[in-house]
Amino acid sequence: MTDMVTAPTPESWIFTFGSGQKHDGKYVVIPGTYSEARAEMLRHFGNAWSFQYAAVDRPALDEVGMVELLRLEWPTPAEDAITEALRGPWLAVLADRTGAVYPTYAEAAKVLFDDTEMTIQVVRDSAEPVDDEDAEGMRLPQQYFAGDLIFEIDAFLVDEEDPALGAKARYAQAQAMADGLNAAGGTR
Repeated sequence: MTDMVTAPTPESWIFTFGSGQKHDGKYVVIPGTYSEARAEMLRHFGNAWSFQYAAVDRPALDEVGMVELLRLEWPTPAEDAITEALRGPWLAVLADRTGAVYPTYAEAAKVLFDDTEMTIQVVRDSAEPVDDEDAEGMRLPQQYFAGDLIFEIDAFLVDEEDPALGAKARYAQAQAMADGLNAAGGTR
């Protein structure tokens, strides 16, 4: 593909969609400068796309079987972007620093030390925990799409100085955020 730093400024840009995304296997063509085209893409698709290429790279995309998503098939800018941003279901996740996921705070408290660093997240789709075949349980995924992890904070399992900053309180907050997003997005 063309190096965007050394390439002359094209009149059009191509944006692709990744595996598992709504428009998987398709691309769109947007005229304008690099920044103008990118802004137009964000208006219509939010962050639900993969890469931006110079229009001269179109034959390479066609060769691998990608097809153009015609403009009349594009979502309307505001409504669909908001709908996509809220689409769930969202899930609150509690994990230790190794990525091992705990189904509840009580389960984590049974096996971990109070000063264990925890990660609390609100996720959906590609950022949801995955089966850990080497151990019994779930793990945080190695990779995920932008927009599928909306909140992340680190906390000690127990914060002796301020319990409101510990994992128990932060996980409860994350669960409330996930519930709120699911209600706003129409997912219960």
